[in-house]
Amino acid sequence: IYYGDGWPLIGAKYSGLVNGDTEPEFTPTCDIPQGTNKPPLVGSYATTCSGASDPNYTMTYVSGSLTVRKHRLTVTAPTVTFHYGPIPALSPTYSGFQNGDTRDSLNTRPVCTTSAGAVGALAQIGPYTDDCTGAGDPNYDFKYIQGSVTVTPAPLRVKATGATIVHGDRVPAVTARYSGFVAGESAATALTGAPVCSTGATSASPTGSYATSCTLGTLAAKGGHYRFRFVRGTLKVLPALLTISASSASITYGDRIPAITATYAGWKNHDGLAQLTSKPACGVAASQHGNALSAGTYKSECSGAASPDYRFSYITGSLTVRRSGVKVAYAGPQAITRGGRATLTALLRSAAGRPIQG
Repeated sequence: IYYGDGWPLIGAKYSGLVNGDTEPEFTPTCDIPQGTNKPPLVGSYATTCSGASDPNYTMTYVSGSLTVRKHRLTVTAPTVTFHYGPIPALSPTYSGFQNGDTRDSLNTRPVCTTSAGAVGALAQIGPYTDDCTGAGDPNYDFKYIQGSVTVTPAPLRVKATGATIVHGDRVPAVTARYSGFVAGESAATALTGAPVCSTGATSASPTGSYATSCTLGTLAAKGGHYRFRFVRGTLKVLPALLTISASSASITYGDRIPAITATYAGWKNHDGLAQLTSKPACGVAASQHGNALSAGTYKSECSGAASPDYRFSYITGSLTVRRSGVKVAYAGPQAITRGGRATLTALLRSAAGRPIQG
């Protein structure tokens, strides 16, 4: 039998029977003295019979033997595909274990090697074979089946750089950043040539997000060790700062309040008022209540400008209202009688010549 088959039933064979007899009147009991409740291991075991009887025969017993042969265990080297990089340890698969055995039951496990190189070495791209040998166990006869190893290019991520700029600024050059090198390699040691990287954004581009990208160009991997995966980046254009200053003025009390105007600092790329979706409104806040401004200093200011390409900083100006001078002119009468009584009249005018009542 073979390892794993279990203990067989033992029967008796007879020689010396006559007169057509086929067995004694009382047949013997046969067994394997070394037999246990555990499956037999590889080896030879004695078999014995006893207890037969027949009034016509004298019994002589001859021992037999049970031979347990090794079971065939098939060890198959793995068929694997992995990326360029250190060669991993290879493990086989098994077919034919008996009696609940596993690889841990073997006295000596097999060792698998590949023609690609030693474990931990960098394998070149290509197909290779792998083989497993060296297994040992008294209960198994080993059959080895060859496997295969395929080394493919490792993925290398090529990402276009991104940036954040202000509307009107120079767009920085787009370059490539790499990730995925193995075994300490770098662009300098593993690559030749360079990708072509670009963006559709310019210094005149409106605010928003723009894609950056790289294409293959002359980029190549030495030995074909890498395959490239191109990933886009993002260039963000933020609003530029535009400073709006309110004009200043000086008037005399009673004068008309002049128009307050805006001046601008920070235009980009020859931009101008056409870039504003709403122009600022300027004035003197204190004058909006309908009362004439008394002598003093008031803020002039602008607000309300809008543009997708600019953010705003407002600088206040000032309106100075000076005190007005008063001219007193005699208005009459032109003549009076000596010793008589008369009412004298004065005409008040501001320095600007406007009459003052009262």
